Amino acid sequence: MAIANSTLLNGHEEAEAWLFRDDVGAPHGIKGYEEQVNSVGMHHGHSHWPSEITWNTYNSATLRRGFKVFQRACQGCHGAMHQKYDLLVDKGFKQSELIKKMIYLPKVHPGHQKHRGDFFQEWDFRQRVIHDRMWPPYMTVHQAKNANMGVWPPDLSKVLSHSPGLINYSYNLLTGYHYNPPFGLDVPEGRYFNPYYDHMIIAMPPQLHDGMIEYEDGTPASAPQMAHDVSEYLMFVSRAKVPD
Repeated sequence: MAIANSTLLNGHEEAEAWLFRDDVGAPHGIKGYEEQVNSVGMHHGHSHWPSEITWNTYNSATLRRGFKVFQRACQGCHGAMHQKYDLLVDKGFKQSELIKKMIYLPKVHPGHQKHRGDFFQEWDFRQRVIHDRMWPPYMTVHQAKNANMGVWPPDLSKVLSHSPGLINYSYNLLTGYHYNPPFGLDVPEGRYFNPYYDHMIIAMPPQLHDGMIEYEDGTPASAPQMAHDVSEYLMFVSRAKVPD
């Protein structure tokens, strides 16, 4: 009542606007954007994935391309340490072929492998081998945070099977940097606006640019194509125990 009287007497009252997310997981998507989003991490109309249409059977060519994107764009910061590289043997690569791919990955250290150095007499950096886990380049969370402005790049082992949008989450996150932040939302320096991220403010800069890698099978390496391929790859990794 006091507020109503004060408004009547003074003629106006300062309005306050609060920005908050009330639509994480909402069926009708992120409010106020020109492109309708069905749920968090899913573009309207892009929900037809080969692995879902074919009853969880993954396309080998897609996994080969996705692994290359993971190598070149993701594994500079992220890991998927609950799975090993040899998961792809006889699915995407022959064993000898996958062994040769290891030279493109950051070196691994006994510090990644907990107590393994004590048992296997490993004391220095070495090239990765296919029966290694997909360790991140950092040995501790603190080292990762120091290298990434205080933010830990999360492990990608289960990121798609445990996120609201499933396979769509990584696809839309990687291709969702073109939106402008809504009025009143300040994006700090060194951060980026992405409506598909949980808090909309993300520390990871855009990773995919058209033509940044060259696919061996001649597929044009557009940013949406690379996002599609790496999403299929990460879903394959996260569902490694599900029969293919």
